[in-house]
Amino acid sequence: MSNTKKKQLQESLTQLLGNRMSQSEASLKAHSRDESWHSPQIPFAVCYPHSSEEVRKIVNLCKACQFQITPFGAGTSVEGNSIPAPGGISVDLTQMNQILAVSQADRDCRVEAGVTRLELNEQLKNAGLFFP
Repeated sequence: MSNTKKKQLQESLTQLLGNRMSQSEASLKAHSRDESWHSPQIPFAVCYPHSSEEVRKIVNLCKACQFQITPFGAGTSVEGNSIPAPGGISVDLTQMNQILAVSQADRDCRVEAGVTRLELNEQLKNAGLFFP
């Protein structure tokens, strides 16, 4: 990847996310691995979106600069699917953790990507429901 495209993407992501785009050693290392046996791969940057709209903008910026994107949740995968492509972008979805709607009658709910099973069950317990 050219340095020009890297600089362009870095500036665009910083403009979009501010300090929610990180290239700190700690963030890069934390997003380079999961619980699998696969080798860690350091991403170029880690993005922490707060909305679907921000995710869409991140995807469009990465597409324009030809950077690969890997979504990151809890990092507990044992298949290697949250390990980023070398030099790609890790999109950490944990801050998108809103429960948007619960329909007790339909036994259905709508949540953002960062909602954990435990958070969801805490919300559902008073309705007599749970997510196994």
